[in-house]
Order: sequence, then structure tokens, then C-alpha cells
Amino acid sequence: MSRGYLERETARQKEEIARRVALYRGGKGIPLLAGKTVILVDDGVATGATVKAAVSTLKQERIAKLVVALPVASWEAEQEMAPLVDEWVCLQTPTDFRSVGSYYSDFSQVEDEKVVAMLK
Repeated sequence: MSRGYLERETARQKEEIARRVALYRGGKGIPLLAGKTVILVDDGVATGATVKAAVSTLKQERIAKLVVALPVASWEAEQEMAPLVDEWVCLQTPTDFRSVGSYYSDFSQVEDEKVVAMLK
């Protein structure tokens, strides 16, 4: 990949993150997390890169306890990530893991309107 492509994609992703933050949080900031138990939920973990970034960010908030909860993860991701958190709750770590989506009967994207409604 060229440097230009990476810069354009990084800028595009940052814009999308900013759009979702504004939409999902309704202009409100992140609540104070220091001293609290945080449960980080994901639809599943393949490589662990996204969860690792989230864990790193949350640990900077001086939280009391970090629990990661998810339905499925690759064995490799679990081995790498579980020691980094206080509690790792994963329903399945199949040895023949292929992709997160292969463990769902419907893995379609959730529309923004539905996310906002659930958050309310």
C-alpha cells in the first residue's frame, strides 16, 4: 500500500469515527470511568487488534476492573488478550475458527438509527 493510500484511509476512518461519536452520543462526552468496572462487549474477536486498542484506551482511564465479554474468539486472540484484562468471558473459542461472521446466522451491519434507538 502506498503512503498516500494509508493517509487517505486514516483520514476517512477518523471522519467516520467522529460522525458516529456525534450521532451515538448525542453530543455528550464519555462518562468518567475512573474507579468503575467496565464491561467491554464485542460481537467476536478474530485477531484481537480492535479489542487490544480498546483495552489500551480503557486502561488509561484508571478503571477498577475490566471485563471483556464476547460470544466467540479465535484461540490465538484469546491467548493474547485474556491475560491483559481482569476477566475474559468468551462463550466459544473454536479450534477451527474462520471468521466472526461465520458464527452468526445474520451478520449484517446494524443501521445507525437502530444503534441510536438501542442506546436510548
